[in-house]
Amino acid sequence: MNTIYAVLACLLLAGCVTSRPVSLPNGVQGFAISCPGADRDIADCMNRAGKECNGPYSVVTQDGGTFTAGAIPVGQNVFFVAGVQRTLIVQCGVSASHEAEVRAFAADPSHPHFFAVREHMAVLIESGQAKNLEDAYWIAVSRAGLK
Repeated sequence: MNTIYAVLACLLLAGCVTSRPVSLPNGVQGFAISCPGADRDIADCMNRAGKECNGPYSVVTQDGGTFTAGAIPVGQNVFFVAGVQRTLIVQCGVSASHEAEVRAFAADPSHPHFFAVREHMAVLIESGQAKNLEDAYWIAVSRAGLK
């Protein structure tokens, strides 16, 4: 019986870092990286993202430190277990300099509709229909009927 408790304690403390492909809102593939366990931190997720992407990546969303709990029946007893879950969703191939460029573009007052058309802009650039952010912005704004 003590062996079961030891195994449960180890599972709570040392979860495995895992990843799986996900479809991102802009239509490209990204990865959901999961880093469970009390002995893990977000850096473990970031290291796995770097390996999955073979280099630069952009963080699409991050959820850190979600507390999870459950009950495990063992014989006539019930044992309650708890753990920490962290998730990082990334898009590969987007460097920090590109992120900075996009943030600056979004903050420019001459692009008031950026957040309304950003996903369409990404599709336009990735498909080659627009050469840069400015072209993509004005095409997307025009197609959305915004002024």
